[in-house]
Amino acid sequence: MALTEDQRTFNELSTGVYTATLLDETGAAVALASLDSLKLTLLDLATDTVINSRDRQNVLNVNNVVFHATSGLLTWTIQQEDNVIVTAATTDDASEKHLAIFEAVWSTTKRQNHRVELYVKQIGHLTE
Repeated sequence: MALTEDQRTFNELSTGVYTATLLDETGAAVALASLDSLKLTLLDLATDTVINSRDRQNVLNVNNVVFHATSGLLTWTIQQEDNVIVTAATTDDASEKHLAIFEAVWSTTKRQNHRVELYVKQIGHLTE
């Protein structure tokens, strides 16, 4: 079941969680022991700007991503720095699209790119 836009919307500078299940070509869960690599790229779609240094970043059970040993469940704990506004909007409640791309390689020759569009809602007038 695909996530709704509301389920993929995060407030600016807020934390969150994204989950997905990695399945092989037969529909079976990919096991952690089979994974050779798991990388994450996070981009602002309007500008192609890399967000939070996540440019093919290793996320195989590091950098806020956990991959379950047997179920294929990928859990990304999204950090405040992942939900920044790249392009200043004209209204306080505007949002922008970000693209997360997970690149998984397993059993040496198997590969899957999992893409998800995220929406970051500008809150406005935030101070750190």
